Amino acid sequence: MLNTLGAENRLSDLELELEKFDPASLEEPELSSWYYYHGLAAVHAANRNEAFSRFQAGRKAVGDHPLITFSLGQEHEFRGETKEAFALFDASRYPKVPAAFALSQARYAYLWDDLNRALDYLLPLLESTYDLKNADDNNCFLNGLPFFADTWTSLTAVHILRKDITAAGKTLEEAEKRLENYDFSYLKVFYQCLKSGNFDPIVTASFKSAAQQKEGDPWAGHTRLRTAILTSQASKNLEHAAELLTEPKFAATDFPWLEDMRLLARCALARMSNFEQAEGQLRREFLIRQPGLFELHHALSFNLLAYQNTLRDDYRKTRPTR
Repeated sequence: MLNTLGAENRLSDLELELEKFDPASLEEPELSSWYYYHGLAAVHAANRNEAFSRFQAGRKAVGDHPLITFSLGQEHEFRGETKEAFALFDASRYPKVPAAFALSQARYAYLWDDLNRALDYLLPLLESTYDLKNADDNNCFLNGLPFFADTWTSLTAVHILRKDITAAGKTLEEAEKRLENYDFSYLKVFYQCLKSGNFDPIVTASFKSAAQQKEGDPWAGHTRLRTAILTSQASKNLEHAAELLTEPKFAATDFPWLEDMRLLARCALARMSNFEQAEGQLRREFLIRQPGLFELHHALSFNLLAYQNTLRDDYRKTRPTR
């Protein structure tokens, strides 16, 4: 029941259910689940001090359970205790934790400018994809891995920050040799755009992709917004660039974070336009809506990684100085 409620994100109900159990009466794996979801319920209630105490108690009770260890690491990071946080993240790397957690660990490392560690968190995802061989999106999903494009784009973001974009090209070449059932043409075009700074070819590819998408396709809004943002960034007319950002409309089937990506693009445009007051207001709004910033692959896919980098100091200021 605890795992079901957690999976359904019914954490308010979960707190009530947990109170019905005495952890002393539980055995594994229920005991670890109890402590893990007990901590998550406190996070959901925005009681981070209580969450910290609960995950500490869980780790003391059940030892180095990967999910509890990772979650305690997050609470240390929230408190600005980065040394302790990354020690716990290092102890709970993929495949001990789900792949989505590895992407989060890489984002934390990026936020604190530890790019070598970000690579360390991401590379096991690439190796597992190589082991899988069949890199079809559905196959990756069914095997608990990110889409190959997301893994590669995350790694590429780190390589760009390390000023070593050629490493991304080498990874693409290696992947094409080792993976099956995958069309690399789109990523090859994107890689060339990243190298040249000219995104016209990827905009053209996005227009073609949009034309093939059917109504209700969950990627339709993503494609429309990405096309609008990349076209806006290339426009020399700032008023026209702003208009382009307002054009995409989203359906209930679209990813809910797309509005936040649009907001980030508006922040970047305000800076380009030297509208300091407007940019400041937009940045504050964005940080309320996306306090942890975007995952690396999302930021780079929309060519907003460089601007998001300017928000890392704002993010760090939300953490206590230790």
